[in-house]
Amino acid sequence: MKSQEEIETIAQMANAHSFISTFQDGYETECGERGVQMAGGQK
Repeated sequence: MKSQEEIETIAQMANAHSFISTFQDGYETECGERGVQMAGGQK
């Protein structure tokens, strides 16, 4: 299992950290099965 720091570093490398940070619960946000609660562009 990855540490929170590793997860955030990987998200930064994928240019996703700032996007994830906009969620109310940040990295703890549940996206639903297969990301069905997210718009196509967010996946």
